Amino acid sequence: MERNALLIEELKNPLKKDRAIQQRKLDKLNAKLQATETRAREAERVAELAKTDARDTLNHMIIYESGTDGLQVAIAEIKECKNQMRV
Repeated sequence: MERNALLIEELKNPLKKDRAIQQRKLDKLNAKLQATETRAREAERVAELAKTDARDTLNHMIIYESGTDGLQVAIAEIKECKNQMRV
């Protein structure tokens, strides 16, 4: 009986070691997963900012190509100058 109990204990030891090794591997993989998810969220945020910048740039290009870029500012400056001349 004792011999069988010792044999069972001897067989359990490698299993305990294997479980510990597997747990360490699992922990490492979980850490890598979290890091990858963080990088993916950051990439999505950067992509959204780039999309917004591209949209703004396109709007500026449309205004520039239409020839009205700065026209409103120029008109306001002319009006201001006329008002200053009157004073």
